[in-house]
Amino acid sequence: MNCFYCGYEIDREEYCPICGANLREYRRVRARGQQLYNEGLRRAQNREISSAIENLETALHCDKGLTDARNLLGLCYYEIGETVLALNEWVISKNLQPEGNRVDLYLDQIQKSRGTLDKITNTMHKFNQAVRYCKEGNRDLARIQLKRVMEMNPHMVKAYQLFALCQIADGNYEEAARALKVARRIDASDPVTVRYSKETREGLKKAAQSHRGSRRRLPRASILGSDEIPLEDRRSVLDYFDGVRGSFLNILVGIITGILISVFLIYPAVRAHNNSTAADALVSANQQKEASDTSISSLQKQVESLQSQLSNYTGKADAVTSYENLIEAKRKLAANDQAGAYQAFSSVNRDLLGDTGKADYDELNNKLADFKKKSAYTAGNTAYSAGNWQEAVNQYLPLVQDKASAGYEDGAALYRLASAYNKLGDRDNAVKYYEQLLTDLTGSHYRTSAKKDLKGLGVTVNKDNSFTDSNAQGSAPEAGQDSVRQNNANLQTR
Repeated sequence: MNCFYCGYEIDREEYCPICGANLREYRRVRARGQQLYNEGLRRAQNREISSAIENLETALHCDKGLTDARNLLGLCYYEIGETVLALNEWVISKNLQPEGNRVDLYLDQIQKSRGTLDKITNTMHKFNQAVRYCKEGNRDLARIQLKRVMEMNPHMVKAYQLFALCQIADGNYEEAARALKVARRIDASDPVTVRYSKETREGLKKAAQSHRGSRRRLPRASILGSDEIPLEDRRSVLDYFDGVRGSFLNILVGIITGILISVFLIYPAVRAHNNSTAADALVSANQQKEASDTSISSLQKQVESLQSQLSNYTGKADAVTSYENLIEAKRKLAANDQAGAYQAFSSVNRDLLGDTGKADYDELNNKLADFKKKSAYTAGNTAYSAGNWQEAVNQYLPLVQDKASAGYEDGAALYRLASAYNKLGDRDNAVKYYEQLLTDLTGSHYRTSAKKDLKGLGVTVNKDNSFTDSNAQGSAPEAGQDSVRQNNANLQTR
């Protein structure tokens, strides 16, 4: 143990021999922190997560170096869906105890899970958007967003609580009770969940009372008067069965008689009727089969058309998400955040928008056209510099195929696209785009490099800017030699 003031290593002294600090009180505070940690561990095992969080936070106030308490606090935060707070505690624990810390296992699992951090970001974004919808009074949109949040993070207690609050505000107490039941299963001691559950029970109780009150019968008047209460004679169970024995036998005899009548009278008539109906149905089915054979081809065409439409729609965002991303893109563009605007704009499906939305989409597309080209060019350069030739092709190709931007940056995109194809071994496409650069961009300073690369691919650039591909000529030299031999033979004949 070290002195909390000067750091001197001590054993059992009550006061530090160096600085004179009171170590007895320090030991009491540390012992209290360990006691609170044990209490928090017990409550966490009983799924009283909120109470456990309070104990663990107090324990860390007593001893900030108690890494076990900090790790458990991160697990509690992670269990109720507060992943950011959990990561914060685990990073602090890692810095306080770099070696032999169990938190390495938690951080490694999160880093190995693909898309975990992106999923956390999207979840928080949608939850904050749902909160804004609630403040604006759009509870329907808030419920839609919260359902997505609960699907993405089933342990986010705040999402269940906000969803239940929206349902309580609309009087849907049964839906609120279902959401709060899930929240209690995750954290049984959350005070907000307990309060909402109490309000939900009161709402269900009032609804049940009003429902029963509408069907309540008026009490029958007493024969003996208002002050006298008639008393009924007590009857034993045997007396009750003696009274109903005759009725039971009558019912049993009636059931048996009905069965016999059905077997001997009704069943044969029903069977004959069913046979006749089945024969008619068979004839009708044969006729329908003959008629349906002629329409199979048209139905198959309809199925293919619908499948094509479905494949075109699969993977695209729905209309609500498209409008949200469109609004987000406009907001970020107004704030001069072109990168954020382009990211949100890329997720918008124009086909799902109305006329006004399509007009806004086209306007944003024009405003972001230059940034889109610049982003594609920058991403292509990054991939090209890293030797990722296929990614460079994917970024440069849309930029070059657009006639308005084919000569972007003095033909740099066109030249690097051809070079990337050359690195990939795709000679045909490499030659195609090298020749396009030399034909269309007569003033580009990449012409010299393009001619040199073409020469390495077996293509010669003539003085009239035409191209001679030695690989494409094939057997042309042999044909020329045959012509020379034929001319020599003709001369000898003469």
